[in-house]
Amino acid sequence: MSGRRHQLLAFCIAFLASLAPAFASAADPLASTAADAAEFRTQADGIRASMKAGGQYAEVPAEKQKRVGEQLEHLQAIYDKRGSKPATQRQEVEIINVTSEINALLTGNDDERVICEQVKKTGSNRHERICQTVAQRNANRDGGKAALREIRPQGRAGNN
Repeated sequence: MSGRRHQLLAFCIAFLASLAPAFASAADPLASTAADAAEFRTQADGIRASMKAGGQYAEVPAEKQKRVGEQLEHLQAIYDKRGSKPATQRQEVEIINVTSEINALLTGNDDERVICEQVKKTGSNRHERICQTVAQRNANRDGGKAALREIRPQGRAGNN
């Protein structure tokens, strides 16, 4: 391969790597990439162990630990149900959302929690998965409110 092709290949690989989902951060306690129910069970057992006395997440408040436990059970049910089949789009979205909630509960970083939804594109029957962090959703909401305030007609004198 020529030097130019190597450069192009390296650029393409770097570009594709930059498109990796932000919700798979190395700092997250739980990954959303378990291959099957057994692998997820191992991950879940590790999280449960880390919430016990002396564990990394032992200081997480009891109500949050309870919610984490409930969500781990919910994810386990999804993995058990799908068996060895690939996840459906709906299951993928649910796995991402629940995993992100667990990570936010354990790390206390709710602004970085990812929320995904399936959106039907206008004029199409296809669904598209849209994922944003809580901080991005809040910024979009606040920006939308500001835009509405700017375009809304101002009250006229005497109409108060």
